Amino acid sequence: MHIPPGFNTVTPYILVEGADRFLDFLVQGLGGVEIGRHMNGDRIANAQVRLGTSTVMVAKQQPGSLPCQLRTTCTSRTPTKP
Repeated sequence: MHIPPGFNTVTPYILVEGADRFLDFLVQGLGGVEIGRHMNGDRIANAQVRLGTSTVMVAKQQPGSLPCQLRTTCTSRTPTKP
């Protein structure tokens, strides 16, 4: 499986009520660089911020959704044993 540039095997996807304020914190407070934003009306459906060599994805939390997800990219479909 292909891992897109700027992404890691596990990428945090944070769903937060104040997504715009959280994005401001990531950029202004932590020195991140916003590399993309997709809007659905006035709602942030998906935004991506580069922090160092990692990317964090952010969206506005919807009712009933979990506050955080981990996006995983697998390079093998074969299960391995520890």
